[in-house]
Amino acid sequence: EPGTPPQLALFPNPARDFINFELRGARPAPDGVFRILDAQGRLLQSIPAREAPGTVVVPVQDWAAGAYVVQYLEGGQLRAAEQFLKVE
Repeated sequence: EPGTPPQLALFPNPARDFINFELRGARPAPDGVFRILDAQGRLLQSIPAREAPGTVVVPVQDWAAGAYVVQYLEGGQLRAAEQFLKVE
């Protein structure tokens, strides 16, 4: 539906080996980008949305336990964000 903000669905949460996420409620824009940040706000990964249709799978088994954020941006503007926990 036009005007509905996109949402990020993350699973499993908490994550141990992989975090899966997908954009719901909107199609990714041509300039859309997914970003994963740690609890200190450091950028760990940036994935152009055009390269990640459907569900995005990111290995996290080597990451430290703690909180992380997945963001979706369009034109440099934050459109959606969700937090997940990485556990040992």
